[in-house]
Amino acid sequence: MIRVVAKAMTNKEQQFLFFSTTYTETTIDTIKLIKKLNQDVLEFFLPSEILTFEGLLQLYKLQKNKIEYIETLLSNLEVKTQTIIFANTKSDAHELLEYLLSKEHKAALLVGGGDMTPEDRNLNITKFKNGAIQILVATDVLTRGARGVDIRNVDFVVNMDIPLIIGSNNEGVNVDTYLDRIGRKRRFSEVGIVLNLLSSTKEASYIAKLENYCKTKIE
Repeated sequence: MIRVVAKAMTNKEQQFLFFSTTYTETTIDTIKLIKKLNQDVLEFFLPSEILTFEGLLQLYKLQKNKIEYIETLLSNLEVKTQTIIFANTKSDAHELLEYLLSKEHKAALLVGGGDMTPEDRNLNITKFKNGAIQILVATDVLTRGARGVDIRNVDFVVNMDIPLIIGSNNEGVNVDTYLDRIGRKRRFSEVGIVLNLLSSTKEASYIAKLENYCKTKIE
Protein backbone atom coordinates (compact mmCIF):
# COMPACT_ATOMS: atom_id res chain seq x y z
CA MET A 1 0.00 0.00 0.00
CA ILE A 2 2.80 2.43 0.87
CA ARG A 3 4.30 1.89 -2.59
CA VAL A 4 1.00 2.90 -4.21
CA VAL A 5 0.73 6.04 -2.08
CA ALA A 6 4.39 6.97 -2.56
CA LYS A 7 4.10 6.58 -6.33
CA ALA A 8 1.09 8.89 -6.35
CA MET A 9 3.28 11.54 -4.73
CA THR A 10 4.85 12.19 -8.13
CA ASN A 11 1.79 14.36 -8.80
CA LYS A 12 3.19 17.81 -8.01
CA GLU A 13 -0.28 19.28 -7.54
CA GLN A 14 -0.94 17.17 -4.48
CA GLN A 15 0.54 17.19 -0.98
CA PHE A 16 0.82 14.19 1.30
CA LEU A 17 1.25 14.07 5.06
CA PHE A 18 2.41 10.95 6.87
CA PHE A 19 2.33 10.60 10.66
CA SER A 20 3.82 7.97 12.94
CA THR A 21 3.69 7.83 16.74
CA THR A 22 6.76 5.58 16.82
CA TYR A 23 10.16 5.55 15.15
CA THR A 24 10.73 1.89 14.38
CA GLU A 25 12.65 0.06 11.66
CA THR A 26 9.43 -0.02 9.64
CA THR A 27 9.11 3.75 9.95
CA ILE A 28 12.70 4.23 8.81
CA ASP A 29 12.22 1.92 5.82
CA THR A 30 9.04 3.76 4.85
CA ILE A 31 10.80 7.14 4.94
CA LYS A 32 13.60 5.77 2.76
CA LEU A 33 11.08 4.45 0.24
CA ILE A 34 9.20 7.74 0.05
CA LYS A 35 12.46 9.64 -0.48
CA LYS A 36 13.45 7.23 -3.20
CA LEU A 37 10.23 7.81 -5.12
CA ASN A 38 9.93 11.52 -4.41
CA GLN A 39 12.88 13.77 -3.59
CA ASP A 40 10.78 16.70 -2.39
CA VAL A 41 10.26 15.46 1.16
CA LEU A 42 10.35 17.35 4.45
CA GLU A 43 10.80 15.51 7.78
CA PHE A 44 9.79 16.78 11.21
CA PHE A 45 10.64 14.97 14.43
CA LEU A 46 9.39 15.73 17.91
CA PRO A 47 12.01 15.21 20.63
CA SER A 48 11.71 12.10 22.76
CA GLU A 49 10.51 12.50 26.32
CA ILE A 50 13.35 13.23 28.70
CA LEU A 51 13.89 10.26 30.98
CA THR A 52 14.54 11.02 34.61
CA PHE A 53 14.99 8.53 37.42
CA GLU A 54 15.39 11.09 40.18
CA GLY A 55 13.61 9.92 43.32
CA LEU A 56 13.04 6.44 41.89
CA LEU A 57 14.60 3.42 43.60
CA GLN A 58 14.87 0.43 41.27
CA LEU A 59 15.48 -2.99 42.78
CA TYR A 60 15.60 -6.59 41.60
CA LYS A 61 15.34 -9.90 43.41
CA LEU A 62 15.63 -13.54 42.39
CA GLN A 63 12.44 -15.20 43.56
CA LYS A 64 10.91 -18.44 42.28
CA ASN A 65 7.72 -18.42 44.35
CA LYS A 66 6.65 -14.95 43.25
CA ILE A 67 2.99 -15.02 44.26
CA GLU A 68 3.55 -15.86 47.90
CA TYR A 69 6.52 -13.51 48.07
CA ILE A 70 4.47 -10.58 46.73
CA GLU A 71 1.66 -11.24 49.19
CA THR A 72 4.08 -11.44 52.12
CA LEU A 73 5.81 -8.27 51.00
CA LEU A 74 2.55 -6.34 50.76
CA SER A 75 1.38 -7.63 54.14
CA ASN A 76 4.59 -6.48 55.82
CA LEU A 77 4.58 -2.94 54.45
CA GLU A 78 4.48 -0.52 57.35
CA VAL A 79 2.66 2.06 55.26
CA LYS A 80 -0.03 0.89 52.86
CA THR A 81 0.73 2.34 49.45
CA GLN A 82 -1.01 2.41 46.10
CA THR A 83 0.66 -0.46 44.24
CA ILE A 84 0.58 -1.67 40.65
CA ILE A 85 1.78 -5.21 39.94
CA PHE A 86 2.50 -6.09 36.32
CA ALA A 87 2.36 -9.64 34.96
CA ASN A 88 3.27 -10.72 31.45
CA THR A 89 0.27 -13.03 31.08
CA LYS A 90 -3.40 -12.87 31.96
CA SER A 91 -3.26 -16.26 33.65
CA ASP A 92 -0.53 -15.08 36.02
CA ALA A 93 -2.48 -11.90 36.75
CA HIS A 94 -5.63 -13.89 37.56
CA GLU A 95 -3.72 -16.30 39.79
CA LEU A 96 -2.03 -13.51 41.71
CA LEU A 97 -5.28 -11.60 42.17
CA GLU A 98 -7.10 -14.65 43.52
CA TYR A 99 -4.32 -15.26 46.03
CA LEU A 100 -4.26 -11.63 47.17
CA LEU A 101 -8.04 -11.58 47.60
CA SER A 102 -7.87 -14.82 49.61
CA LYS A 103 -5.54 -12.98 51.99
CA GLU A 104 -8.02 -10.08 52.25
CA HIS A 105 -6.03 -7.53 50.29
CA LYS A 106 -7.97 -4.75 48.57
CA ALA A 107 -7.01 -5.60 45.02
CA ALA A 108 -8.49 -5.55 41.52
CA LEU A 109 -7.65 -6.76 38.05
CA LEU A 110 -6.84 -4.96 34.81
CA VAL A 111 -6.36 -7.24 31.80
CA GLY A 112 -7.31 -7.15 28.13
CA GLY A 113 -8.94 -9.50 25.70
CA GLY A 114 -12.31 -10.98 26.52
CA ASP A 115 -11.57 -11.32 30.22
CA MET A 116 -12.86 -7.83 31.05
CA THR A 117 -15.09 -5.30 29.36
CA PRO A 118 -13.82 -1.71 28.90
CA GLU A 119 -16.44 -0.66 31.47
CA ASP A 120 -15.05 -3.10 34.04
CA ARG A 121 -11.50 -1.89 33.40
CA ASN A 122 -12.53 1.74 33.78
CA LEU A 123 -14.40 0.91 36.99
CA ASN A 124 -11.33 -0.73 38.53
CA ILE A 125 -9.12 2.18 37.48
CA THR A 126 -11.56 4.58 39.16
CA LYS A 127 -11.59 2.51 42.34
CA PHE A 128 -7.80 2.49 42.36
CA LYS A 129 -7.55 6.23 41.78
CA ASN A 130 -9.94 7.09 44.58
CA GLY A 131 -8.34 4.65 47.03
CA ALA A 132 -11.19 2.14 47.26
CA ILE A 133 -8.60 -0.50 46.35
CA GLN A 134 -4.87 -0.31 47.03
CA ILE A 135 -3.50 -2.91 44.63
CA LEU A 136 -3.97 -3.11 40.88
CA VAL A 137 -2.85 -6.34 39.21
CA ALA A 138 -2.38 -5.60 35.52
CA THR A 139 -1.02 -6.80 32.25
CA ASP A 140 0.35 -4.30 29.76
CA VAL A 141 -3.17 -3.36 28.73
CA LEU A 142 -2.59 -0.54 31.22
CA THR A 143 0.37 0.78 29.25
CA ARG A 144 -0.88 -0.07 25.75
CA GLY A 145 -4.62 0.31 25.81
CA ALA A 146 -5.22 2.82 28.59
CA ARG A 147 -3.42 5.85 27.21
CA GLY A 148 -4.27 8.93 29.18
CA VAL A 149 -4.56 7.06 32.46
CA ASP A 150 -3.27 9.50 35.05
CA ILE A 151 -2.75 7.83 38.41
CA ARG A 152 -0.92 10.33 40.59
CA ASN A 153 -0.47 8.41 43.82
CA VAL A 154 1.34 5.28 42.65
CA ASP A 155 4.64 4.97 44.48
CA PHE A 156 5.24 1.22 44.34
CA VAL A 157 5.45 -0.79 41.11
CA VAL A 158 6.21 -4.51 41.08
CA ASN A 159 7.20 -6.26 37.88
CA MET A 160 6.21 -9.85 38.55
CA ASP A 161 7.92 -10.51 35.22
CA ILE A 162 10.34 -8.40 33.21
CA PRO A 163 8.51 -7.32 30.02
CA LEU A 164 9.89 -9.19 27.03
CA ILE A 165 10.05 -8.96 23.27
CA ILE A 166 9.39 -12.46 21.97
CA GLY A 167 9.69 -13.46 18.33
CA SER A 168 10.84 -16.32 16.17
CA ASN A 169 14.42 -15.06 16.17
CA ASN A 170 14.44 -12.60 19.03
CA GLU A 171 13.82 -12.60 22.75
CA GLY A 172 14.89 -9.92 25.15
CA VAL A 173 13.76 -7.20 27.50
CA ASN A 174 11.23 -4.71 26.15
CA VAL A 175 12.72 -1.43 27.33
CA ASP A 176 9.86 0.78 26.12
CA THR A 177 7.29 -1.29 27.98
CA TYR A 178 9.48 -1.24 31.09
CA LEU A 179 9.63 2.55 30.99
CA ASP A 180 5.86 2.75 30.55
CA ARG A 181 5.33 0.42 33.48
CA ILE A 182 7.53 2.30 35.92
CA GLY A 183 6.05 5.66 35.00
CA ARG A 184 9.08 7.40 33.59
CA LYS A 185 6.87 8.84 30.88
CA ARG A 186 5.08 10.95 33.49
CA ARG A 187 2.13 8.58 33.74
CA PHE A 188 2.39 7.96 37.46
CA SER A 189 3.99 9.68 40.44
CA GLU A 190 7.49 11.14 40.37
CA VAL A 191 8.82 9.36 43.45
CA GLY A 192 8.64 5.69 44.26
CA ILE A 193 10.05 2.18 44.27
CA VAL A 194 10.20 -0.36 41.47
CA LEU A 195 10.80 -4.02 42.32
CA ASN A 196 11.71 -6.41 39.50
CA LEU A 197 11.30 -10.13 40.26
CA LEU A 198 13.51 -12.56 38.36
CA SER A 199 12.77 -16.24 37.85
CA SER A 200 16.36 -17.34 37.23
CA THR A 201 19.92 -16.05 37.29
CA LYS A 202 20.02 -15.90 33.47
CA GLU A 203 17.48 -13.08 33.63
CA ALA A 204 20.19 -10.91 35.18
CA SER A 205 21.12 -10.02 31.60
CA TYR A 206 17.76 -8.23 31.33
CA ILE A 207 18.69 -6.05 34.28
CA ALA A 208 22.07 -5.28 32.73
CA LYS A 209 20.38 -4.21 29.49
CA LEU A 210 17.96 -1.94 31.34
CA GLU A 211 20.80 -0.36 33.30
CA ASN A 212 22.77 0.23 30.12
CA TYR A 213 19.88 1.75 28.19
CA CYS A 214 18.54 3.89 31.02
CA LYS A 215 21.98 4.88 32.37
CA THR A 216 20.78 4.13 35.88
CA LYS A 217 21.42 1.60 38.64
CA ILE A 218 19.06 -1.25 39.49
CA GLU A 219 20.18 -2.63 42.83
